[in-house]
Amino acid sequence: MPRSTGFLCRAGFVLLATTVGCALSNPALWNATAGTGTGILQLMSQAEQIVHQDYPNALFIEALGEPSAGSANAAEEVDTWQFRFVDDITAADPGTVLLDYVNEAFGTLEYLNQGLVGTVYERLPRVMSLTTAIGKLRGAGYADPFTDLVLRKPLTNPEPAEAFYIFTLPGRFVFVGMLSGEVTEEVS
Repeated sequence: MPRSTGFLCRAGFVLLATTVGCALSNPALWNATAGTGTGILQLMSQAEQIVHQDYPNALFIEALGEPSAGSANAAEEVDTWQFRFVDDITAADPGTVLLDYVNEAFGTLEYLNQGLVGTVYERLPRVMSLTTAIGKLRGAGYADPFTDLVLRKPLTNPEPAEAFYIFTLPGRFVFVGMLSGEVTEEVS
């Protein structure tokens, strides 16, 4: 039974949100604090375990990260995350499940009655750490701090061969391929 409805705006998407009360079978996992410096790959796995308790067919397709300080130069400065899942890709109209990670703890699940737009519905790979991606970003000459980042495989034509870490820097978006490590940019 939904507890509340409202509008949710994250990374340019405005969606009607329905918050769902969740009774999870493993409260220790739900309330776990991961500790400072926990890597994004570990958080992704933990988020997937939490979501699969209530949505076993959910597919993990996006992660959005923000530093609470407003900008970041290092992985450990990104301390707020939202993990996004498609609830069931076999459904005619799949919904979206959101799970926030703030103050070193996971929040409650939110359910949206519509799917995400602009993202390929494929499970995000777990092959490159955020620290490595930032190293590739810096190695390609991008020295400015970033204000946020998203891990996703954008839905474009042609479809990209891989998912990306997409960093928001002043006046541009910089993509780091999660498989290739290739760095490209899109000027905003």
